[in-house]
Amino acid sequence: MVDRRPTVIARCRSAQDVVRAAVACAEVRSVLVVTDDEQAAAALTRLGADVQADRPDAGLNPALEHGAALDFGCGAGRLSRPLADRFRHYIGLDISEEMLANARRMNSDVPNASFVHNAGITLASIADRSIDLVY
Repeated sequence: MVDRRPTVIARCRSAQDVVRAAVACAEVRSVLVVTDDEQAAAALTRLGADVQADRPDAGLNPALEHGAALDFGCGAGRLSRPLADRFRHYIGLDISEEMLANARRMNSDVPNASFVHNAGITLASIADRSIDLVY
């Protein structure tokens, strides 16, 4: 039997770091988190996130079909296309140039997507008040 608990804890801590950074950013109006993990939901709510229950197969809320989405830690761009489908502009941000190269390759046909390298822990490379959703 494999113990997946350490992975879950690490993932929750990573999400907490992202929410903490976003909430601390004066330009961020609000942070929305969608999860079915009750522990993560409680921790992220305490940090100031608006936590909504995950509804599998429901897709993103149609009310989000506007503005710009920032995928903080986009990796290889697995979620780039679904987010870009719902927003006028999608920005994938990652610390790894290699992962960004993969994301660009996977999403080369997505005209409203851009991918940005960010080696720091701030969102200084993103224009003030330009983002409607941080994922």
